[in-house]
Amino acid sequence: MHVETIFVQIASYRDPDCKNTIRDLFKKAKYPQNIFIGLNWQYSHEDDFEPFYSEDKYTHQIRIVKHNCTQSKGVYWARSKTQLLYKNETYTLQIDAHMRFIEYWDEELIKMYKKLTQNGIEKPVISHYPPNFTLDGKYNTRQGKMTSYIREDGIVYFKLSGYSIEQYDDMPLPSASVAGSFIFANGSMIKEIPYDPPKEFEVLQLVSKGDSNAKIANELDIAEVTVKKHIGSMFEKLDVKDRLSLALILK
Repeated sequence: MHVETIFVQIASYRDPDCKNTIRDLFKKAKYPQNIFIGLNWQYSHEDDFEPFYSEDKYTHQIRIVKHNCTQSKGVYWARSKTQLLYKNETYTLQIDAHMRFIEYWDEELIKMYKKLTQNGIEKPVISHYPPNFTLDGKYNTRQGKMTSYIREDGIVYFKLSGYSIEQYDDMPLPSASVAGSFIFANGSMIKEIPYDPPKEFEVLQLVSKGDSNAKIANELDIAEVTVKKHIGSMFEKLDVKDRLSLALILK
């Protein structure tokens, strides 16, 4: 029998609640033995807390990479480092370092995912803004359901409608956006659309300013041929054919 596993991505920046998130994650899972965590722990020597409770049962299922907070290059860099800890688990769940879970959350997400595939959605991505919670365990039972719309003039805007999270939907609403604080999908998503390496995004920023390849290479202290490779990669990813179209991405 095939065992379905979940790789949980957590990029934590000096978050003292991270250890409680991880403890609750394993405690509320129906199959905690099938849950594996990739943790990018961005810390300071001034911190007096650890990212997880070392005495807990499933700590051996936590893969961790550590960076001093002064080395951090932002949330996308942090999440790209977390994804390097992936080991071909069946599914992946990306969350913030301060979260709480419902009972058997793992089973519920997998059921929802399979229901979507059975309804003809080839590669579902389940995402939502989680409700607020307090450290004493209470949470807001009213949650905004955010959906995005594209107006006639091409502008994307968001509409928020309140509803009770105790009311279950038969099917999630389709949306043109995802919330980085909660994304559940097939594990292949990490390989098919990984977070861009930091240098690639930096190259894109400098291209948008009109800088030449030579100037970008000097600014980022990389070879000019590397700049060309990054630009070629972005042409393919973003389906553009010239530098002007690429520059307009950030305009």
